[in-house]
Amino acid sequence: MGRFLLKRIGQALFILWGVTVVTFILSYLIPADPVRMIAGRSASADTVASIRQQLGLDQPLPVQYARYLSRLVQGDLGRSYVQKTNVSELIASRLPATLLLMAGAIFFELLLGLSAGLIAATQRGRATDQTVMVLSFVGVSAPQFVVGLLLLYVFAYLLDWFPLGGYGTFSHLILPALTLGITGAGWYSRMTRSATIDVLRQDYIRTARAKG
Repeated sequence: MGRFLLKRIGQALFILWGVTVVTFILSYLIPADPVRMIAGRSASADTVASIRQQLGLDQPLPVQYARYLSRLVQGDLGRSYVQKTNVSELIASRLPATLLLMAGAIFFELLLGLSAGLIAATQRGRATDQTVMVLSFVGVSAPQFVVGLLLLYVFAYLLDWFPLGGYGTFSHLILPALTLGITGAGWYSRMTRSATIDVLRQDYIRTARAKG
């Protein structure tokens, strides 16, 4: 058991290291020059060179990566060249909204998925079952941006039940959370239907039905 855990931890660390390498490389493949973004288009070559030296971007890539990895381990994600503030502060400021959206999406996944799966299982072979299966397939297959636009058009634009955008109230959360939850609901409905049908086939269920 201990060897298995060590193996898994080692694999996780290797994957995390790979993610840092890919992220670091991609940051240099982006055409935009962060130094130019900071200095501005009218900055002189000396100013650009000075900023590049201050940021350590004039050093060899292995040295830059080592410094990047060292800071990352310490929880220092650097500064945003656009927002002019620490990345960790930006993440912290947006984390509550992200967690709230995630909780709402999980709620809709479970509510819609479990309910639809139970209904489909108890109505197996009927029109209701077929309808639920078709809808679950559509929910799994449809891109989330298409689902989101459709929900906005119907419930925000046509019916005016929810705001088209913004953040701050419970009504702003419904449509985004529902958009994210529909995909998961499709999977949950299929799994719930399959599991429920297996249970309904058990002998003790048949005996209970026979006894009334």
